[in-house]
Amino acid sequence: RIESPVNRANVRYVEEWVFALVANRPDLRHVLIVAHDMSSIDIEGAQRLGRMAKELRKHRLAVSFSDMSDRVVQTFIEAGEGELVDGSHLYPTEAVAVASIWAESHAGSDERACPLHPLAPQLTELGVHPKGGLRDAVSSGLRLCPTVAIVRFDNAAGFAGEGVMIAEFERWRSGRAGVTTVLFVCSALSRLEPAQAENLLALVRHTRRCGYRVALCRLSDPVFETLARSGVGDAIGVDDIYPSVTGALAEAWGETHPSPDDEDCPLESLLPHVTELSLHPDGSLRDARRHSLARCRHVSMVRFDGRLDYSTLKHFVRGIDGVIDSLPELRCLIIAGHTLEKIDEIAAEGLVEMFDRLRSRGLQVCVSGLRDDVLDVLRRTGVHDAIGEDCIFPTQARALECAHPETHRDSSEEHCPLLEVVPAG
Repeated sequence: RIESPVNRANVRYVEEWVFALVANRPDLRHVLIVAHDMSSIDIEGAQRLGRMAKELRKHRLAVSFSDMSDRVVQTFIEAGEGELVDGSHLYPTEAVAVASIWAESHAGSDERACPLHPLAPQLTELGVHPKGGLRDAVSSGLRLCPTVAIVRFDNAAGFAGEGVMIAEFERWRSGRAGVTTVLFVCSALSRLEPAQAENLLALVRHTRRCGYRVALCRLSDPVFETLARSGVGDAIGVDDIYPSVTGALAEAWGETHPSPDDEDCPLESLLPHVTELSLHPDGSLRDARRHSLARCRHVSMVRFDGRLDYSTLKHFVRGIDGVIDSLPELRCLIIAGHTLEKIDEIAAEGLVEMFDRLRSRGLQVCVSGLRDDVLDVLRRTGVHDAIGEDCIFPTQARALECAHPETHRDSSEEHCPLLEVVPAG
């Protein structure tokens, strides 16, 4: 940082000071001169600093300036040193400068604890921690999904210039071959200026050109409003913006994990699950797979944990279809809705379509234990009537009591796992 005006009387001292600073720094790649206290400079001072910059560049050191007043910039131009302060070498603040030059200056570097790191654009890949939640996968030594990456913007510094976060993204992806889908988590961005929003769009477009499917999630209201107001949200695509990581992951899951026989993915625990239930020794209906319980051949009672909305609907339907395909003698599906946290109007309409499709195959379909706010949505959208009053039950027990006799007529199943404890065999 230059802390005073520069003129013919002191410019030589400035030169000697800068050369002395870089002399014993063999790994140095970039010199940033912060000029917010350099209130003025004369023609000779500008010319001498220009020659100094050229000398540094001969030694393969990049040189940039920040925080320079218009008056000082004009003097450089008048001195014939306009190239020194053009758009590629001059930054409005030191924070923007560090963010902009970070990736290039640290490419291939083994520096582990740079003191300027907090100012750098940072992408952090997240993994599921054993204690719950998403944490830094590298520092916590967490397993990563080979096809889906959940990547968090740790600050807004990377959106200081169009290419800044792109360079950081290139650094990240160089070590993650095989990934096809990137979910950008925006929770650390409290707000974005319109210019920063445009740079976010540039990153999304670059990522897509590289062949990745891209989604944004967990945007704050101020950030979402900026994207909407600037048109960036429409350019990204509102269908690729999700309120939660869970929703974004659920939407991408079927495409990124097409085979149910795939090795367990470390991200799977983030998904809302369709869980098949059977009678447990404690008298309750519990996860049949987890507790090694048999399943009824004719009635499947399933539970969906989490929100059912536009982003999780497809995942829910895939889960239901998987259950039905695995039970060739199935006659009735009971959806136990007591763990269904919320439902939106799009998902409610999707339920009707799914019910109609399953009923056209000869299956009886009903729901039980829905919360009042979920029932309110179903009534408001007309879905309640479409499902049928006689197919909505207050409890699991009541639904099973009504469905069991007819579904087990002429059945050879001796012990129904919904009424008796039957170990998986």
